[in-house]
Amino acid sequence: MSLRLEFKLVCLLICGNWMTSSWGEDLDFYQDVFPFLKSNCISCHNKTTTKAGLNMETPDLMKKGGDSGPGIVPGKSAESLIVEASVHTGDIEMPPANNKSGAVNLSAEEIKVLKTWIDQGAKASVQQERQVTWKQAAASVHPIYSVALTRNGRFAACGRSNQIGFYDLATRQFSGELIDPAEKEGGAHRAMVQALVFSPDGTRLASGSYREVKIWKLESSQHSGKVSAPVSGLKMARSTEDGKQIIGLDQSGALQMFDLSNRKLIRKIDGVGTGEIKFISVSPDVAKIVVYSADGTMRLWGGSEGRMIATQAAVIGVHAMTWTRDSRFFATAGEDKIIRTWDQNFNASKELKGASGTIKLLVAGFESDSLISYGEDGRIRLWSLAQAKIIKEFVAPGVLQLASSADGKLIITSSSDGVVRVWDIANSKATVELRGGVVLSKQIADLDWTIARQTLEQAFQKTEVARIDAQNKALEELLKKANNAIVAMKKILPEKLKAVKPAQDAKALAQKVVDEVLVKIAQAPGGKADSALEKMLKDAQEKFSPVAMTETSALAAVSATENNIKDAEVEIKRITDAKAKNGAALVAANAAIDTAKKAQDKASADLVAAKQSMSKTVSPVVAVGLSPDGQMAAALQGDGRLMVWAVATGAPIDEVATAATPTGMLFCRNDGIFTATHPDGSIFTSSTASRWVLERTLGGVNDPSLFADRVNAVRFSPDGKTLATG
Repeated sequence: MSLRLEFKLVCLLICGNWMTSSWGEDLDFYQDVFPFLKSNCISCHNKTTTKAGLNMETPDLMKKGGDSGPGIVPGKSAESLIVEASVHTGDIEMPPANNKSGAVNLSAEEIKVLKTWIDQGAKASVQQERQVTWKQAAASVHPIYSVALTRNGRFAACGRSNQIGFYDLATRQFSGELIDPAEKEGGAHRAMVQALVFSPDGTRLASGSYREVKIWKLESSQHSGKVSAPVSGLKMARSTEDGKQIIGLDQSGALQMFDLSNRKLIRKIDGVGTGEIKFISVSPDVAKIVVYSADGTMRLWGGSEGRMIATQAAVIGVHAMTWTRDSRFFATAGEDKIIRTWDQNFNASKELKGASGTIKLLVAGFESDSLISYGEDGRIRLWSLAQAKIIKEFVAPGVLQLASSADGKLIITSSSDGVVRVWDIANSKATVELRGGVVLSKQIADLDWTIARQTLEQAFQKTEVARIDAQNKALEELLKKANNAIVAMKKILPEKLKAVKPAQDAKALAQKVVDEVLVKIAQAPGGKADSALEKMLKDAQEKFSPVAMTETSALAAVSATENNIKDAEVEIKRITDAKAKNGAALVAANAAIDTAKKAQDKASADLVAAKQSMSKTVSPVVAVGLSPDGQMAAALQGDGRLMVWAVATGAPIDEVATAATPTGMLFCRNDGIFTATHPDGSIFTSSTASRWVLERTLGGVNDPSLFADRVNAVRFSPDGKTLATG
């Protein structure tokens, strides 16, 4: 159930009474100043994002300041940089316009509060803790704020309110919820799930919520491995449909029945197998067992009483046999193209005719009176025992193995082309073709990823090459201009130098005249100039000013020309260094393009080979099966691999290596685990279902200071060893 927060601020004063008009008492930093700083300043000036080196989260940090010096000067608001920035004094303007944090300029009242607090000494205060009361939200409050997808596209997670739902995209099914046992109200977090991300390898999930991050770990799925039969020496074995027992024939011809839960012998029936045994068929209720010999003799044994009930000789040419789902009838089929049914006393019941070739495969249908057959004419047929006729048939060339789903809606086949197909009985069409396994699919996915990554790398490096080429072109123009400037300045420099000497001489001469007049004035009675001397001084000074300016201009022209030459030389060095740096960058970029291209070409070739291998028959399929819900399909191959696929998408979801076997049986438990039985009685199972468990919590009630507020973003590093939060 999702929750919401009700914040109760301890000692919160009613607005309007929190300060007097004259601020007779000192202001409290966290109560009076911090709220508007948090909204408009601290988003850019905090321990994580410390712009200009300034952290404004505490008074001491503001006093320490940043790149421009102390942020505040206690007692002197007029000299505090933070105040200057708030009132937009000079070049400082904070917060900047159109900022990404949504910060706005402080109001006149807020600036007044800030100044007063600084003038009062910028005193620190104790931050008051917030008491958080968690309450249930309305049932309709279930927003989705976060989603995540594994790199291989297999799993997806969805943060709905405080819950995390998990989805298997291969089967297109909801897999369940992630639960933290410590949460009394259930769910993954107490508050909304704000962020989700899978680690690159898909084995961990990070979820962000209010002041906490949780790391969830995928527990490794386990294979049960080989379960040896309690008694060795079985030459033929079959498991019961419920997977609880295994029934095998030993070398002496005795039939042995074992409980798979404890591997103990339930019953041994001697003298069952005489001669070469071709088939053993166990009724779904495990009450009857049919043994068929190569000489055409069928024997019916009671599974519970351990005695032979009936025998039937001269049943020649049988290629397939099965029980009906209700265990009432037993059916055989073979070379004569006829399906014969027998009751539990081996009395012939019916003959089903209509097949046009030898019947190779026979399995029970969904209904208790239905059968499914496959013949050498390449047709799958659905039979009704009650009507003793074919009710549906369709072409499916090269079928080697056959099974049906528990609800009778699907049929799974393996064919001579190496492809496992799932058929929709209603429309008689193959709905999906199942090829390859988890290992090959992972290889293909990794190659696709490599190709995409190297394609992006080439595109990036080509963009870099184009950028550097354009920059070099611009640098060439600048270099040309700098060289031209040097040539031009050096050309006019002699002329500028030539003008200096005449200007200096003219100034010296004009200065001499001024000096001579001043001497005469000094020699005059009382050291005072008469009108004639005053006129002479004025004329001399008027003549001196322009020649002095001429000298200054001449010297300035020389200095400017020389500085222009020096600046151009500095520019040439800068351009030359930049071109050298760009040259190295071009070499590196082109090398990266070449490396990426080679990696892409190799991955492309490997991908073609991998996809071709998927279409090739590596090993014949000896058994097929479907899960009870029809969502998963499995095949046991002759090389011993047990393959499991999702029917909805055809995606492989499990692959188990077992021992090579020429024959075998497959059944699926109600929990979706497939079990393969080998002729020697060995049992192998597919993986157990994946399970996510809470690995650790960051922040939360045990470390409330780690995160100040909601965690809205989480991201793993490429190697999955580091987690970043925001």
